[in-house]
Amino acid sequence: MGRTKTPATRTPSPEPVRAHAGKSVARLKGMGGQTRDGPRMDGLAPGIRASLALAGARPAVRLGNAAARAKTATAAASAAAREVAERGALRCSRAAAQAPPSYPGGVKRVHRYRPGTVALREIRKFERSTETLIPKLPLQRLVKKVAQNYRTDLGFQSTAIATLQKASEDYLIGIMADSVMCMLHGGRKTMMMKDLQLARRVRVPDRV
Repeated sequence: MGRTKTPATRTPSPEPVRAHAGKSVARLKGMGGQTRDGPRMDGLAPGIRASLALAGARPAVRLGNAAARAKTATAAASAAAREVAERGALRCSRAAAQAPPSYPGGVKRVHRYRPGTVALREIRKFERSTETLIPKLPLQRLVKKVAQNYRTDLGFQSTAIATLQKASEDYLIGIMADSVMCMLHGGRKTMMMKDLQLARRVRVPDRV
C-alpha cells in the first residue's frame, strides 16, 4: 500500500492587536481581571468584592484625614496668631495709657476756666464757711504797725485781734454789698472804683 498523505492543517494566525486609547487590548486582558479604572467586581465573591472596595476606599480616607489634620492645624495657627495680636494690642494700649501725654510743639497748654467760673466757685465756698476771710498774721502785723504811731508800749490780746478782724470784715462786706447795688443801678456787670466811692458817700453815719 502506498502512503496516504494527511491533509495539512493550517495554524490560525494570531489576531491583530488593536490599539485602544493608548493601551493594547492584550495588555488590558492581561491585567488579571481588572479594568483601567479599577478592580472588576463581576463574578467575584462578596468577601473579595468587599476587600477590593475597602482597598479602593483607603486612599480617600487617608486624603480625608490629611485634609482634616491640615484644617485643624490651620485653625490652631489662626487662633494662636489672633491671641498674639490681642496681647500685642493690649500691651500697646497699656503703654499708651502709661506714657506721658504728648503736646503739640512740646509745650503743655495751660488749662483756663471761663471768666467768672472761679469767682462763683469761691463765692459759694466762702458763703458756706464760717471762718474769717482775712489772714490773722497779716492783720496782726497791720494793727501793731498802726498802733506804733500812737504809743510804742502797746500790747494786744488774741481776743482783741479777733474782735478787730470781725469788725473789719463786717465793714468791708457792707461796703462791697452797697457797691454792688450801685453797680446794678448803673446798669453794669463790673464793679468800678466809682461804685465804692458812691457807696462810702451815701452810707449813714452809724454804718460808716
